[in-house]
Amino acid sequence: MLGSKSADEPDVPTATELLDSQFDIGKMTTNLAGSSLIQATISVQGDSKKMKTELEERKVQVRDIINSVLHQTTQADLEKADGIELLKVKLMGELNKVMLEGKVTNLYISDIVVQ
Repeated sequence: MLGSKSADEPDVPTATELLDSQFDIGKMTTNLAGSSLIQATISVQGDSKKMKTELEERKVQVRDIINSVLHQTTQADLEKADGIELLKVKLMGELNKVMLEGKVTNLYISDIVVQ
C-alpha cells in the first residue's frame, strides 16, 4: 500500500523537526595535522530541542572540540573513500562526551575545502 510504513521502517523526522534540534556551528577554518588547511561549514544534529539549546550554550566548547579533532586529522585521512564519514563519527563521539541534555545524532559538513 502506497504511503504506509511497515513496523521495520524507522520514523523519519520532518524537516521542521530536524531544524528544531539542529545547531549551525557555521564556517570554520583551521589547520589539519601536517601542513594542510581545512575550511568547512558544520551543523550538528541533536536528538531534542534541549540538545540544541545545550549546543548553543556550549558553542565555544563545541568549536574547540571540532578544532582539536581536525588538528589530529591529516589531508590523507580525509582523502580516503570513507574519510569524511570517519571524521563525522569521530566528531560525534567527542561531542557526545560532553553533552548532558541528549546526544549528537548526526553531523553535516558542507562547503568543505582542503588545501
